Amino acid sequence: MRRRDATVKRISLVKVFFTVFFSMLFVFGAFVAIGVAYLYYAKGVAPAQSTQGFLSNILPSVPKRTNVVVFGLDEDKTRTDFIMVGTFNSETKKLDLISIPRDTYVELPKDRLALLKQDGIHPPTGMKINEVHSRVGKKYNTEFAVKQVEDLLSIHLDYYIKVDFDAFQYIINSIGGIDIDVPQDMHYEDPDQHLYINLKAGPQTLNGEQAEGLVRYRKDPSGQTKSYPLADLDRIKVQQMFMKAFFAKALSADTVTKNAMSYVSALAKYVDTNIGPTDAVQYIRFLEGFSPDNITAYTLPGTPKNIHGASYYLHDEAETAALVYDVFVKDPNAPLESSMGKGIVILNGGYQSGLAGDKRQMLEDAGFTVSDVGDSREEKTTNTRIFVRRDGQGQDLLPFFKDATVIVDAEATTEYEIIIILGTDEPKNEPKS
Repeated sequence: MRRRDATVKRISLVKVFFTVFFSMLFVFGAFVAIGVAYLYYAKGVAPAQSTQGFLSNILPSVPKRTNVVVFGLDEDKTRTDFIMVGTFNSETKKLDLISIPRDTYVELPKDRLALLKQDGIHPPTGMKINEVHSRVGKKYNTEFAVKQVEDLLSIHLDYYIKVDFDAFQYIINSIGGIDIDVPQDMHYEDPDQHLYINLKAGPQTLNGEQAEGLVRYRKDPSGQTKSYPLADLDRIKVQQMFMKAFFAKALSADTVTKNAMSYVSALAKYVDTNIGPTDAVQYIRFLEGFSPDNITAYTLPGTPKNIHGASYYLHDEAETAALVYDVFVKDPNAPLESSMGKGIVILNGGYQSGLAGDKRQMLEDAGFTVSDVGDSREEKTTNTRIFVRRDGQGQDLLPFFKDATVIVDAEATTEYEIIIILGTDEPKNEPKS
């Protein structure tokens, strides 16, 4: 059975801003920019003329979900310095993003290893996922990098986008900078990274270089300016503030109209993608009314681990499966179903004896039907999991348990319609006075 902590992990490392930035810009913006170019040069239509209503009538419908992977290349353009998978829901107008840590351990399947061997390429079977692009040769780098992500998440990817970090400053400079209220003085120098930050607090328009300094600043070793008290947590707040300001400007219809050439130029210089103009033009209709508030970012569930002196990130297969279902499969519009009258089984996955019977009494007192109780043989988890057959079930059971998560898994619920596996943190009921 699958498990997933209820906590949604927001992206939180230094380079991670670039992951979110480029993913948001190129997962959604790449469609827009390529489409703008197509309208300009192939159809002779200016974006300002292309209103949402007009486009809805003349353009073919888009699928409910469009899955895209974004690879950010390092300075020598060999390794994928960040990997982000996004899915755009055309019905809800929401963009969900999953960040895949660059150290995630993966193994190349036998058929790909055999194909590489024929070309005289002999990579190791296991490696970090960011190494796949560099170890399989130029002939296969994009194809195998995409397939490795598909294998990891068990999904199909419609498009890929490979982007150069230089696009960050280029885009911001092209649209005339970003107006933002810098929260404090910031000073930092790191010649090895070619990073020089010197910002004063207060409202101002940041160019590309200054904006990069803002989102990367965390501390000042020299003591000239104040470091963030909470380091990465404070930096995330600033990054989120910047991203909202950036997307409010960069993806507005007026900005796209005025800077269409710059967007097209950025795509030509820094982006390698299989998104064609006829594909991209379909998505321009979603530009009107699109908001950064429609974007949610997650991190691949897992745990860092040192193996033979090297740092890896081992993803949790069960939690990953649950997250992928929630993000790529789950229907948010599914009607809610009552659990009353449905067969429920409660399994004790905690350490307290008699916990399942205790919870059985609680649910029966509330009018639910509990068909059986027992002990779980599954791996113990902190939080209680409620397994159901389809979307919309089990929601009315959540208030009875501590930090519980509903998981749709038809295979796990063949005998009983609802299976509840109690977590180790699930408390016993307080005796009634």
